[in-house]
This record gives sequence, C-alpha cells and structure tokens, in this order.
Amino acid sequence: MRMKALVKTLGGVACVERPLPKLRCSHDVRIKVIRAAICRTDVFVAQGIISVPEELILGHEFTGIVESVGDAVMTLEPGTRVVVNPLLSCGRCAECLAELPHQCTDTHFLGVHFHGAFAQYIVVPQSQVHQLPVSMSDTVGAYAEPLAATMAVLDAGLPKDRTIAVTGSGRIADLTELILQDHGYAVAGVQATAGHSPVFDSVVETDLCTANVEATLRMLRSGGLLVMKSRIPEAVALPPLLCIMRRVRIHAVFYVSFERALSYLEQCSGRLAHFIGSEWALEDHQEAFAAACATEAHKIYFKPNG
Repeated sequence: MRMKALVKTLGGVACVERPLPKLRCSHDVRIKVIRAAICRTDVFVAQGIISVPEELILGHEFTGIVESVGDAVMTLEPGTRVVVNPLLSCGRCAECLAELPHQCTDTHFLGVHFHGAFAQYIVVPQSQVHQLPVSMSDTVGAYAEPLAATMAVLDAGLPKDRTIAVTGSGRIADLTELILQDHGYAVAGVQATAGHSPVFDSVVETDLCTANVEATLRMLRSGGLLVMKSRIPEAVALPPLLCIMRRVRIHAVFYVSFERALSYLEQCSGRLAHFIGSEWALEDHQEAFAAACATEAHKIYFKPNG
C-alpha cells in the first residue's frame, strides 16, 4: 500500500506517494492522521531556514486514529483517537534520568529529525501517544504541542503582583496571554516594542529578533526579567552592555510535560475556537502554506485523509 505525504525538496515542498510506514518494533503505533497543523517550524523547514534531509516528511502538530499497534502495546487499541507528543527525548541525560523528558538537552523532533505528520499515516513510539478526550475536536487536540511549549512561561518565576508585558502579535502572543491570565497573572499585550518606556518588571517575548531586541530590553525596569519564549532559528544580536547596565535577567523556557498541557487543554478547549483556521488537502499545500504565512492569527490545518 502507498500513501500521500508532503516532503522537503530542494525547491520547497512536494506532495508525493510513499510506501505505508511499517511498525518497526513491538512498541510502535501506526496512526491514521486526521488533522495536522502548520506552525512556524514547518514554515521555516519549507523555506529552507531550518535544514532537514531531503525527502523528509514535514509536520508535528497532529491528531489521528490508531490504525495498528505492536505486540507490546497494551494501552492503545485500533480506533482510538489520539494526539502525539512530537518531542522525542534521549533517555540518557540528567533531565531524562530525573523523569523530566520535556527538559531533555538532546531532543529530536518529528518533521525535523524524523518523518512527520503531513502524511496519511505515521508510525511513532507508544510512549509519545496520548488518548484524546471524547469531547475534544481533532483540530483543538492538535494544539497540545503549542500549549506545552507556551505553558513553559509559567515556570519562569514571573510575579503575580505586577503586570507582565507580552510582546508580539498573532495567535502565539494571544495564546501566551490566555495562559498567563488563566493562571492568575495580570497581562498587558504589546504589539510594537518601539517607543515604550521602561515600565515593566517582566516581559515575555513571542517575536524577538535583532531589529526589536534593544527596544524590548528597554521596556524593562532596571533588574527586570526577560522571558525568552519564541523559537526563531536565526541568531539574535543581544547587546551585552545594555543588559549589564540595566541588570537584565534572562530566563529561556522550553516545554512543560505533555500531560500537563493536555490537562489544561481540556479546561480551555472551548476558548481556542477563534484560533482555528482553514483546512486543506495535502495536494493544496502551496495554498495552505501561503495562508499560514499570510497571517499568524489562525492555525492552518491539513486533512491528509479527506
């Protein structure tokens, strides 16, 4: 049997036919992909900003239905609706040995290091697969990974007695604000950093780049905290003298556990509807990526199986 998949090519992305992926070991699960969302990482891969092997299948935010399982898989049955954690830990570093795989220092990612979910089927380890609540839609379920990444700001030591600035615009900034507000923080959304006086003790950035880094730092009071949230692959020219003179504290965040993100997703799923955008067939990938690049207000999805 064969399937459709979106793969990286020298010129960008192409929809091709591939053999149906096989179970590689007794702990593997084959999933029929129902919804797969485009995120910044996928766009960067498609544009060549993030380098991946040619012919790699893209995509990592997805939900699906278990199609078959290995002999050692006892907790999942064919027909189960699931969401998959695309972050694969090494199992060897200090964080993994401390049962903190979401803080692993040698992670690998579906759609970047391994074949991803912009395909009709995918095979992943059982350890990465989580059952979706019955009441949760496939499109909302695909938000589990972005939530796990964004919720990491909750572990940055932000004060609850002072207003926190969240810089940037679009769904990532909006999602960050929603999460902070839901957890009892006072938030001020700042779409443009230029011209702001240093009025905040803490700033959470979702759009840091060399062009706005100095203006972002100047939003902080002396001794203030900058939480680095965005995952842009380009280097950012951080002005060390400005950081030293203003005694800036920087806290970079990565992920919370997937289980923690899923628990919160059940609580907030009804408020994510306005983040959900259009849906496309794999064959219409050019239009889908164009829609994803045109605005970050809504999440764009593929429907690999119609």
